[in-house]
Amino acid sequence: GTDNDCQRVAQALETTAQDTESYQWGMFALERFG
Repeated sequence: GTDNDCQRVAQALETTAQDTESYQWGMFALERFG
């Protein structure tokens, strides 16, 4: 039900945030050390 949907959305947001952070760090590393 609703709990499951909320959990799924929260998980998706968490995954997206982690991906974005990794991407930003990757770009930073490329600029700095590339």
